[in-house]
Amino acid sequence: MNMADSPEQDKLERVLYRFVDSNYKSTSSDDIYMEKLLTHLSGSSSYLIDLPICKEWIQKMVEIWKNKTLEPSLASFVLRLMGLVVGDWKRFELLQVTDIVGQVSQLLKQQNKDNSSVKLAYVRMLSGLLKHDSGCKWIIRTDTWKDVLQFCYENQSIYVLRESQKFVVELLNRLGGVDSELPTNIMSEIFSPFLSKDTTNGKVSLESSQHQHFMLNLELACTIFEASLANASPVMSNVIQNLNLEPLMWLLLVSLVGDNNEEHAGKISKLLTLIYFTSTLREMEENKIPYSAVKAMEKKIYNMLALHVSRRSVPNFMKLVVQCQFCWHKISEFVSVTEESGIKHFNFDTQLMVFQLLPMLGCVHGKFTDSECLELYTNKLFRLTSEETQRLAYAYRDILFTQDNKHALVHQAMLSILQIKNIINRELAVIAFQGFMYNLKNFIWQEPNTDGLTGSDFILQHPEQLGAVLDGLISLIRCFHITWRESVETICLFSFTQLLLKDPSLSPKLAVQGLQLMQAAIQNFMPPNLALLMNTLKDSSIDQLGPILQKRLHDMNWDVRDSALEVLQVVTTIAEIKFPAFQEHVLENELCPLVLVLAMDDTESYVRASAIKCLCSMVRVQRFWTDCLASQDLPSKMMVILQSESEGIVRREAAALLKEIYEHHKFLKAELGNVFMAMAYAAVSDLHWEVKVNALNFWEKVIERQMSDQGMIDGVFPSVTFSKENRKIVVLTEKEIKLRLNKVLEELARFKCLQVLLSALQDHDLQVVYKAADIITTLNSVLVRHGIMSDSEAPKPLPDLISNCEKPSTNKNFKGVYDSYGCEVKSSLASSDKVKQVKTTNMDSGEGETTIIQSRLTNDSEKVIEAIVNETDINLLADVYRDYLTVGNDITSVATNFKLDSHADVSAKEFLSVTSKLDLREMVTQKNQWLDYCSNNLHSLLDDILSSRAGTESNAMDCY
Repeated sequence: MNMADSPEQDKLERVLYRFVDSNYKSTSSDDIYMEKLLTHLSGSSSYLIDLPICKEWIQKMVEIWKNKTLEPSLASFVLRLMGLVVGDWKRFELLQVTDIVGQVSQLLKQQNKDNSSVKLAYVRMLSGLLKHDSGCKWIIRTDTWKDVLQFCYENQSIYVLRESQKFVVELLNRLGGVDSELPTNIMSEIFSPFLSKDTTNGKVSLESSQHQHFMLNLELACTIFEASLANASPVMSNVIQNLNLEPLMWLLLVSLVGDNNEEHAGKISKLLTLIYFTSTLREMEENKIPYSAVKAMEKKIYNMLALHVSRRSVPNFMKLVVQCQFCWHKISEFVSVTEESGIKHFNFDTQLMVFQLLPMLGCVHGKFTDSECLELYTNKLFRLTSEETQRLAYAYRDILFTQDNKHALVHQAMLSILQIKNIINRELAVIAFQGFMYNLKNFIWQEPNTDGLTGSDFILQHPEQLGAVLDGLISLIRCFHITWRESVETICLFSFTQLLLKDPSLSPKLAVQGLQLMQAAIQNFMPPNLALLMNTLKDSSIDQLGPILQKRLHDMNWDVRDSALEVLQVVTTIAEIKFPAFQEHVLENELCPLVLVLAMDDTESYVRASAIKCLCSMVRVQRFWTDCLASQDLPSKMMVILQSESEGIVRREAAALLKEIYEHHKFLKAELGNVFMAMAYAAVSDLHWEVKVNALNFWEKVIERQMSDQGMIDGVFPSVTFSKENRKIVVLTEKEIKLRLNKVLEELARFKCLQVLLSALQDHDLQVVYKAADIITTLNSVLVRHGIMSDSEAPKPLPDLISNCEKPSTNKNFKGVYDSYGCEVKSSLASSDKVKQVKTTNMDSGEGETTIIQSRLTNDSEKVIEAIVNETDINLLADVYRDYLTVGNDITSVATNFKLDSHADVSAKEFLSVTSKLDLREMVTQKNQWLDYCSNNLHSLLDDILSSRAGTESNAMDCY
């Protein structure tokens, strides 16, 4: 873009020089503006960085900085803008004519040196220099990287620490291809505390004063090696060799003695693991790591694990195994496995998984250790593990049995598996799933185990362990879609969850997790014979489902009720076709009336919404409707909710339920008019956009049914159809089709559907506009195809259907509620002015008329504000909430609350006249552009910044 023609250039200059003002004081809004401005300048508006004003402004701010300390927010902004400027080597060279970056570095050592935000901005500025060779050379020449290292050691802020570590990693990557000695020098600086340690006597003990410094150095080194491993960079493998790090860190690990050094031993073990994995990259040939190098690495890691076993350090052992899993995931794609005759290869990640499972398997209930399934599972693990793994596993098992906190270790082992669920393959996921299943059995076993504990006792004593089991099973099922073909244990999962949910000692949180697991079991592990061989659930393994759900739907905790409704919704969904046996089960346990009670009377809005959503699934099943729901007067109840419910999520589901009833069943003729009136009101006047969209979905089904009644099938008219009116077969000629389509339009106009669609196009929520435009486009395509509507006219912008809204009253007793256009929000679909005038006068409105309308709307808006200010607070609030304070909404009075203005009716002819002149695609595009301009446009942001201090009275108004 040509900078000279940029409309933002002048505004950016004015914004920047606002900060130069000696009277400038930073505000909280300024921080937000600065952040957004930097986002634009680093993204789509980066061309503005090349403007001379940026360089000049930075130089001026540095001069001001020399004379007085800048506010931290302003200093951070200066540094981050500098980072954008120096990111290009040409701009950096121009700025360095006066050594601006060096001056700023010196200033930071004198001022703002303790402020975290300034340090963070400084590191980001230095990161900009790493984008080119000139910047890297300057950083090395001035030893500025040592300042960043010092930030790492200070650990003043987690954000500064992470950004500093990121800078060091990027610096090493940049220097690796330039000079092999520089990375070694930097790493020797980091490892200097370890290089100076004397390990000749075989023991190292750290003093308390050294603890923090050692841990920060280890953390930085681990971050560097993790990044190197992720990038498969050979730079760090050379550093390992140059500094002889492998024997050094191993000697340091062996020399650490005493319980006080347990944390250091764990951190050094992590670093040593990263060193071992990184070293394998040095052996890479043709982008592949030889298997021999991998086996050598595995041997070193097993030695380290054995060291922790000998020290009885179970936590460090478990952390090390997880670290190995993550490292293996990063290099596994480079490992070359060459098949050799007589040699069996074992996957390293499988060996590690066995170590993770051992604490869990060691606590399996003693009463069923002789189970045939468990024996098969154990044999499977033996087949997948090597002799070295088995030897180490036995030693690990022996120290696990002697631990006092066995169940805490089991919990930690479960969490370690959940940590790696996103990187393991399907085979490992199945192995882990089976291990979780055997642990779940501990909590449902009714007979006492060797410790005298039953399943209920286990739940009471180890609730966190049960929570981890349930979470693990749910996560693995959802991530890997495990089936009964891969794990025979899945057959028992539903029975296990039933027994668990029957336990009265289950906490609300565990009950929710149990219901979620039951839902997953129903969706994935239903017995395959149920659909084909059974028409009832009596005497089956799942015959207690209904009583359990009934009990949980009466639970005192709303989240348990909500989860039970989600399970019931899944049951009703699959009961329609896949498992019809559920239909009788649901009816026998009277779950349909119970759900309706929750939908109408539950105290929690989330439960009411879930209950109505469950009813949406129920009305699709014909038997549920005929045997129960048809007699419950659902339409009237849903209209009461649309009228009086305060929560939008509940009204949203009520609108969806009315659509489902209309789609799958037939309303009584007496109530159909009330339903149409309620849904028209919801589509236009509701305050929640999702309610409007669901209401428009209802009207879409109305149009489809009208078309279907006239003979349309799958969007097209067949050559012949049966006429219900004439009771004979009718040939659908083009003339006959036109007559039928005109009849459809007349019916839609009588139902006020056409009025709803036109009004929805003017909605302030874009999703509503999208839906309305989509419905109209689909309808118009049919009309154009059959000649009802001509597409030859040139499309015009959307007419201003709002301009004729009723003027707000200027009376001091004003009681109306107005939208942002100054139009009164009433309980009618449109204003009292005739919509006919809207469509006839605004089609060809010129620029002058548009100006007049905008001027009138501005004056009306001022009157609205004056009316609100003049009204007393208590009276205004009383008027707004009068309808909500009315007690006892009578269902029979619903129709009177959805009255529409008869003068605002839209005829079929008027609808065709309006829509034929609309370019709906262009209209939607313009609305998108407007939204993008208001939210993501730099020009708009600069206007906001400039106007934020234009006048202190600009926003001085009461808001209700």
